[in-house]
Amino acid sequence: MYNTIKINYITMNMEENMDLKISEMIEMSKKLHDKNSWNFNTEYGQKSFLLLIGEIGETIEILMKIGSESVMKEEEIRSKFIEELADTLTYFANILNCYDISAEEFAKIYRSKFSKNMKRDFTSRRSNFKNKTVSEE
Repeated sequence: MYNTIKINYITMNMEENMDLKISEMIEMSKKLHDKNSWNFNTEYGQKSFLLLIGEIGETIEILMKIGSESVMKEEEIRSKFIEELADTLTYFANILNCYDISAEEFAKIYRSKFSKNMKRDFTSRRSNFKNKTVSEE
């Protein structure tokens, strides 16, 4: 009964609030793994990184073969593209679970990294990168 209530809460919460929280992604990942009797461990975490890269490849394939303009304008292609992005977040949540990273821990470090990035000058770094040749690296 507890699981039914929890699942109904998650479903209801998704319908009411379309903004997806990291904590919800982690919980949904746990539910999927519990349903299938899969285990979270660091070995599966490593595999999840490879699966994540595969899903990123599928999003890139859509962009390369069909094009960004179609993703922006054609509902069916846009839906497929977003579905592939959702797959990447599924594996991302699995990785958080495999390494026992809470939403709070991730958010704290993400915000810290964001703060560091806000102090960086990406424009000059990018122009320096564009001006380098392969032999200079």
